[in-house]
Amino acid sequence: MTDRRIWWAAIALALIAGITQWLLWLRRETPVEQFIGPPRSDYDITDFSMSALDAKGALSFTVRAPRAARNPGQGTFDIEAPRFVLRDAEGVDWNVRAKSGWVRADGRELRLVGDVNMERRTPVPSDAIALRSERIHAQLDPNILTSTLAVTIERPGSILSGIGLNADLDRKRLTLKDQVHGRFDARTR
Repeated sequence: MTDRRIWWAAIALALIAGITQWLLWLRRETPVEQFIGPPRSDYDITDFSMSALDAKGALSFTVRAPRAARNPGQGTFDIEAPRFVLRDAEGVDWNVRAKSGWVRADGRELRLVGDVNMERRTPVPSDAIALRSERIHAQLDPNILTSTLAVTIERPGSILSGIGLNADLDRKRLTLKDQVHGRFDARTR
């Protein structure tokens, strides 16, 4: 008789355990799918013009573009086809074009990508400079440019090309790092 009681008790416990597992399975929460991909912007602006000031209140840069999107997590801006104007220490403007751009939230850093073209136009033609590359990283205040890709520097009477760039716009120092080649026009000297 005790053997039957043990079997019935075991069957009852197994049945209760099975019903409990089934009830827990019914109550389980379905996991929410996580979004994987680039972050969505919290707002976009189109056909805009913006001026950014530095910490002293002086003009740091201006930008015009057909579209910009703000990343809400970092406060950065992704800009399509930007047209920047940067000002060096002498107050001379550099006109900058690229296929896309990125601006850090505090406005002190720019990343320019795709057919980057920078031109310094001055009343003195011999002071004009043009930079071309596929990617240029700009730190503003001070105005420092860097690139790890091929860069071309054009001035009246000379064209320099190389791989990698370090440039201090305020001091007018442009340095190509590797594989530097130059062409010079003797007539302009």
